[in-house]
Amino acid sequence: MLSRLKPEELPQCFVHWTAALRESLDGDTVALDGKTLRRSFDHAASQGALHMGSAWANAQRLGLGQRTVADKSNAITAIPQLLRMLELAGAIVTSDAMGCQKEMAQTMTEQGAEYVLALKDNHPPLHGEVPLLFEDVKEGRLDHITAAHHTTTDADHGRLATRHYWITSDSECFGVKGTWADITSVGLVESHREVGGAVSSEQRFFLTSLPCDAVRFAQAVREHWGVDNALHWVLDVSFREDACRIRQGNGAQTMAVLRHMALHLLQQESGHKRGIKARRKRAGWDRDYLFQVLTG
Repeated sequence: MLSRLKPEELPQCFVHWTAALRESLDGDTVALDGKTLRRSFDHAASQGALHMGSAWANAQRLGLGQRTVADKSNAITAIPQLLRMLELAGAIVTSDAMGCQKEMAQTMTEQGAEYVLALKDNHPPLHGEVPLLFEDVKEGRLDHITAAHHTTTDADHGRLATRHYWITSDSECFGVKGTWADITSVGLVESHREVGGAVSSEQRFFLTSLPCDAVRFAQAVREHWGVDNALHWVLDVSFREDACRIRQGNGAQTMAVLRHMALHLLQQESGHKRGIKARRKRAGWDRDYLFQVLTG
């Protein structure tokens, strides 16, 4: 029965359901990210593993919706469809390089949201020019450029991480005005990580509609990882999503949506202080507790 459900209808029902659960997204970070259901492939039917794009409201720890992506190259059309299903006014939408597309920036702007998009070599001219600009900004060689800087330091489990955030609104030289909807700034995150005496460094670049505010930019970039830590990781560990071999018909997509629903119901149940996996087990053993989870 589950494999025969229409793949377009159930995600739409999920969006309506989460809309009733969530509060205003004004100022919240909504992270877009994709996840592959690794065991959903079917070699006999020449069917690859299913890839799902999800939207995650970080502050509310709530998945807002999912959309099936036939393959990662089709995210340019699938993710805007997901965005149009959501009420995003006032939110800051973040995405990795998969979402760094003009069409997606346009859709986010039309939905009344700000955006922070990771810039990689899928846009070769910009990816070559932006690093050169920030080299000059960091060295103080461009006095006429207005830039903001913010630094954070985290230390835990023997790891010391220092992150420098740079942002500037002087981006006219790249010719992005008018081609990227509502673009205001370009940003740089420079990370230095020390573990056991070994030091590694990384630079990441971003296009954003945010103003030249390094603290706000830093918060949006860091909160993007909530979708991996609080959603995808939990689905893998507590629900063993990657081990699921359901693949006939629309079964894999249907079960992915139902797992999201189950996760949010368990997260909303605050009476049990243990983790999601323990709550699932108790719901299977205790019918009264299951009723409490289902009714909120």
